[in-house]
Amino acid sequence: MKKKMHPLQIFHAMVEIIRQNIFLIFILFVLNYNSDRWLMVYGKWAFIIFLLGTFIFLIISWFVTTYEFKNQTAHMYRGVFKKRHTSVPLYRVQNLQRKTPFYFKIFGVTTLTLETGIQQDGADLSFDAVSLEEAGRIEQLLDDYRAEKRAEEAEDLEEGLDPEAANTLLLAEGSQASRKERKVHFTPTKKEVLKASFLSFSFLAIIPLAITAFIKLEDLIDVEEQMSGIFAVISKSWLSISLTIIAVLIVAIVFGIIYAYLRYGKYEVSSDQNRIYIRSGVLTEKSFSIQKDRIQAVQINQPFLKKLLGLAEVRFISASTGLGEENDISSLYPFLPVKRAYSILGEILPQFHVLDQLERLPRESLRLKFLRIPWLVVFALGLLYFIGWKYWWILLIITTSVYVSRYFTYRNTRYKMEGPFIQFRVGGLSSTSFITTRRLVTEIEVEQGFLQARFGLLTIKTHNRTAHNHVELLEDVPEEIGEVFRNWYATRLEEIEIDSRS
Repeated sequence: MKKKMHPLQIFHAMVEIIRQNIFLIFILFVLNYNSDRWLMVYGKWAFIIFLLGTFIFLIISWFVTTYEFKNQTAHMYRGVFKKRHTSVPLYRVQNLQRKTPFYFKIFGVTTLTLETGIQQDGADLSFDAVSLEEAGRIEQLLDDYRAEKRAEEAEDLEEGLDPEAANTLLLAEGSQASRKERKVHFTPTKKEVLKASFLSFSFLAIIPLAITAFIKLEDLIDVEEQMSGIFAVISKSWLSISLTIIAVLIVAIVFGIIYAYLRYGKYEVSSDQNRIYIRSGVLTEKSFSIQKDRIQAVQINQPFLKKLLGLAEVRFISASTGLGEENDISSLYPFLPVKRAYSILGEILPQFHVLDQLERLPRESLRLKFLRIPWLVVFALGLLYFIGWKYWWILLIITTSVYVSRYFTYRNTRYKMEGPFIQFRVGGLSSTSFITTRRLVTEIEVEQGFLQARFGLLTIKTHNRTAHNHVELLEDVPEEIGEVFRNWYATRLEEIEIDSRS
């Protein structure tokens, strides 16, 4: 049976239109509310007609937009002048994401997106406005579909088992179903949110907002003339300059705290037997859920400042999201102490074990890093040749920076293969750890360049199945590690066969 979106879809679309034109509205209806200039008068009427036309179009669009679920496929029908039919098979749905603006909360409405991980238009399916009950029904529909598929796989497996083993399998499934309750692993305290406002540099977010406002206003009024007058008043004395700087800092800090609270104030990480749930946002709530069995690897990031303060961010690399995709809620809270991050990771994903006492690179690796051509230095050298040698000190700074970075990269790079686990840690002043298991690595590579061969070193690579085929590499490890790496991966098929029999 075909269904329509909630009528709030119309209101939501109008809010987006107004948000995109907020500066134009400010100019036309606030700064020039009683202006009799023909440009402003006609501009107001033109904008009002535009809004009315858009509103009518959105109403018609709401009437013709419907969706349904049939034959294990989600179908969406829409289009006023040109009809479109989008269908997404349920087996392709990897993650679920909700977004609930504050005006949706009042009416119990949300936006639900079914993410497939395919990088093309129309691959994901978005329900722009559905009731919370309907969103829950859709999520339950997907859970039932997955449970049915797991039951079919178990039934196929049971055919090859003896009665006692089959009975054990059924008991295990029943036990898993009974444990499908969510457990909350983390919610930030007020102190942690306050810390996040400074560590995330949220107060700097006011700068692009101010620049955007300046550009928008400059198109309509002479902002430069107004600013010159304000600057003249401020620069009259050191007292006025100091008070202005203090006022700007206070405004920026308060803005940063509010921004961080709105973003992280209700952050929550929870999980059940099959999925991980991450929720964030105060006014506009966002929620993200991902199947545990879709996670291919874990990445632990420590930028320089976080590393100094002993903080880390744990991100998930899944079959549907490639590394580097912008999704601010596809990770654990980004300002967790390292030990706490490891603890939460162990609770949520015990199959990804953080290894201790990682191996260091040999001294030959440092010698090779110093011998490689520093292309940035070569570029700076060529630039100085054309602009003049009076800036020779810039070349000195660049050269020093390059080789200091190479030294710290050598010093901080670690690796280890232990049982089914493999872990790389790379980086200089910052660091990134990558953790995965043998079963999740689809391909490995061992490469050796000319210089590496002279020093008895090589490069190893792992491939994980993601939307972008995630590749992780570790340069300049000893040659004997290449053979260890191959032998480590060679037992993958044996593991898969043992798991399928059990």
